[in-house]
Amino acid sequence: MYYFLLFLSVCANVAYSSFYNYFGKKVLKRRSDNYKINLMIYSVSIIFLIVIGLIKGLHITWFTVLLGILLGVAMALGSIFKLSALNCGPMSFTVMIITASMIIPAFSGYIIWDEPMSVWKVIGTAMMLVAAYFSTEKKADSSEKKQSTKWLVFSFLAFLFQGIIGVTQKFQRKHSEPGYDSDEQMATFLIIAFTSAALLCLISYLVTRSKENKTAAAASCVSDTASIAPASGISTNRLIACTLICAAFITFLHNINLFLSGVLPSAFLFPVQNGGTTMVSVVVAMTLFREKISGRRIIGFCIAMAAIVVLALSELL
Repeated sequence: MYYFLLFLSVCANVAYSSFYNYFGKKVLKRRSDNYKINLMIYSVSIIFLIVIGLIKGLHITWFTVLLGILLGVAMALGSIFKLSALNCGPMSFTVMIITASMIIPAFSGYIIWDEPMSVWKVIGTAMMLVAAYFSTEKKADSSEKKQSTKWLVFSFLAFLFQGIIGVTQKFQRKHSEPGYDSDEQMATFLIIAFTSAALLCLISYLVTRSKENKTAAAASCVSDTASIAPASGISTNRLIACTLICAAFITFLHNINLFLSGVLPSAFLFPVQNGGTTMVSVVVAMTLFREKISGRRIIGFCIAMAAIVVLALSELL
């Protein structure tokens, strides 16, 4: 049963990244669109989570509130940077870099919980840095070079905050207030996290949209163009459908991943989850999104997969 849920987790993660890639490539036109899309997804997810919470029961503690807010901020920033990376770079390598964020929880275990740290973890981490270097293309044109660098920065920031999400989830599973266990607080923990993420996206959207309106108004004074940003080509019905699907996937992922982290050993869970997601995402990117992988990026991909294997083995050696 647990392994079937792990299989569903990998599939849901790839499906979510695929729809998210669609948003990044087809919908994202202005900076405010990024915040708006994430706001929509998190808002719908909150409704799903409240229904789940009412079924399972809600238990509120200060520990859950504070940790939930931290998770929400990391989720929002991670999603924003991930969507920005997908907007200007390939899905395959964006997902590869982000899923390698399992490095951060691994090192946090050594620093915070005195978990053992082997030399293999250090080697795996260094290999991921080398893979990130090969993931960027050597562009002769300065604008293309700048675009590649921007993609790598966004991917790294998404990697960083995804890692913080893993650390926060680990805190929730390892610590709880007296009288409550982590399972009893899980629903409330996620509701607070998604609400915090939605509020952060809402504030960011309102501030950014106001600046864009002022810029558009100033531009209209010197030209006949009504707006400096192109309109989205996606229909409202398709936008709503994609939002609902993404919200369902991300709600499922956070619930099932929290559950699996408590019943499966991390030596098995994280390598399979991240490695499986990376491999399937590359296949999807090449088939559905027709992404072409250059020789340089093939080298980067091979190094990254070897790094994931080393990191997986580091949990066993």
